[in-house]
Amino acid sequence: MKIMNIIYLSLIILTMLSCLVAQEQNLDFKQGLAAISYDDTEFKRPFALWTIDELNSDRVRWHGSNDWSLRTLGYLESPFSGEVTIYAETDNYIRFELNGKLILEAEKQDNNRSVKLRVEKLKKYPIEVFYYHDGGKSFMRFYWSWAEQEKILIPAAAITYTMENKKAARKIYEQAREDFVKTYLTIPNPSPDTLPTLEAWQKGKQTLVGITFPNIPDFTCDTWCYESDVDLVDIISLNHGRMKLIHKFQEYPYLYLVTLITPEPGAVAFTVWIDKSKSSKEPLPDDILLPNICWQLKRAPGFSSEPDPYPEFIKRCFIITDDGQTFLDKTDRKKIPVRPKDEDVNNPPWVQNYIRNDQPLPEPDPNLWAAYSDSKFSRSIIGAVSRDKRYLAAIANNASISMCQAWHDCMHNNPRWIPDDAPVDQRIWQ
Repeated sequence: MKIMNIIYLSLIILTMLSCLVAQEQNLDFKQGLAAISYDDTEFKRPFALWTIDELNSDRVRWHGSNDWSLRTLGYLESPFSGEVTIYAETDNYIRFELNGKLILEAEKQDNNRSVKLRVEKLKKYPIEVFYYHDGGKSFMRFYWSWAEQEKILIPAAAITYTMENKKAARKIYEQAREDFVKTYLTIPNPSPDTLPTLEAWQKGKQTLVGITFPNIPDFTCDTWCYESDVDLVDIISLNHGRMKLIHKFQEYPYLYLVTLITPEPGAVAFTVWIDKSKSSKEPLPDDILLPNICWQLKRAPGFSSEPDPYPEFIKRCFIITDDGQTFLDKTDRKKIPVRPKDEDVNNPPWVQNYIRNDQPLPEPDPNLWAAYSDSKFSRSIIGAVSRDKRYLAAIANNASISMCQAWHDCMHNNPRWIPDDAPVDQRIWQ
């Protein structure tokens, strides 16, 4: 009876193993790992789905964003039956999970972290890797060693993913976007075939105005209102597809920044003025903060930097100089003062400030996040052309003395209050 039970149990185990082998054989394994990139260091603001080819950033298409994070899903195939040691190196942070369990965590000051695992040769183990980068040179590397094999980089052939991994990555991406992004208001558009459509939405603590243009295929740009010390008070839907934003100055809580956003065929106008609280008896300040609009192209696939290296995006950005339309890679671009000179973001420089041609260059400052170019603009216009060179998008005004092209597929053309010698409640910003 015991012998029969043992034989019966053995048959069950063999059947289970056969099923597992059959399932693995039926899976379509592809080279690499399914990956989600996030525009923060907390795995909350997803911005891209892609595939990472290796567990070594030196040999893959690697994001160069200033602060970002990465989550990957897939399988690691063991090279040996027995004990294998896995090592990790990172500029900031790595977490390595196998079969859903945390097995290795490493930070930049702890780059000798390793873990020993007992594995079976050629068996594929489900893994997830979490990484984030927060300034400096971005890198991530994994190594392994085993009996009679010294420490080597884990090769590309050892990592794979399946369609199930890709589906899981997309589900994580979509859920994160749903959790992170909140739409405040979409403005009814009386002429959607000719007028841009406006919506106000939130990304973390940022309030953005999304603008979809009907005359450019698949084009939505965003304007962060504002990258300044003001707090959102209200969003109002107006007729003719218009929107009004009301912010309060943090420094002067009795003063309101009122933004009227008006769609026109092929354009959107931002007009800003200051209102004082009717109950306030505080005097007006002599001067007032300039709002800083951050205009972004991340949600315009034909214009955005991804998936190309960031310098390719710079080649499509332009200003207007005395020579006419001038692409930024043809301008003088100085290295970022606060970043190491040999860092990727400085070769060539990813960001740059520009000054109007009747203005002197500011003195060099080692603490600046972007240097000032010797190339100067003649008109307050900065923009980009699409990859296929069929479309152009730009921001323009008639009062700027400085502009910049910056990290987040964004540009700033820095309008000034006009007239600048009027009381603050009689000035206009456009």
